[in-house]
Amino acid sequence: MLSSLSAGYRRLGIKMSYASDNPALPSITPPPRPGRGYCFPPKERTGHVDFRILVVDDDVQIRRVLRASLTAARYEVDTAASGEESLEMMRDRKYHLVLLDLSMPGVDGFELCRTLRATSDAEIIIISVRGIEQDIVTGLDAGADDYITKPFRTPELLARIRSALRRNAASMESGPHKLTIAGIEINFRERRLSVDGKPVRLTPKE
Repeated sequence: MLSSLSAGYRRLGIKMSYASDNPALPSITPPPRPGRGYCFPPKERTGHVDFRILVVDDDVQIRRVLRASLTAARYEVDTAASGEESLEMMRDRKYHLVLLDLSMPGVDGFELCRTLRATSDAEIIIISVRGIEQDIVTGLDAGADDYITKPFRTPELLARIRSALRRNAASMESGPHKLTIAGIEINFRERRLSVDGKPVRLTPKE
């Protein structure tokens, strides 16, 4: 009788033990309730699809790795293989953060960083093999918000991205979102202008 009960309880995930004063009488230990003893990652630590990131690097493998890692973290990701391509893409879309490599052919990485800073309010994180102090200082002075040397650890990169995006979101929320005067609407958050409901294409400086 007891052996058949024990087998049935085991199939249900219930543990049976025997009281020390009477080993013939089993005591029943129920299985743990869902939600107790389990740990789930808090939602605020994950990425969100509302954030758009641009990866600027001439190394195709780096672009693939970063795209995969950022997409898995639920970010929307675009990539550019050159400085010229990145500037063209940023004219057409708004990005919340740019991951920028310094060592690309045909363009000075520091000058590109200055241009991005002058034409966009996106957070800029430089990712470069150039790890000497002078390069880091020059990159930060050029407008970068952070500087990471290659090779990098993906968890650290994602943590720095989350930190930068928190600053970006706080900055956007601190000021007015839209201004409308006589049919002219300026969207400060999206950096867009419309007249009588029709969008107006702006130059990077505008």
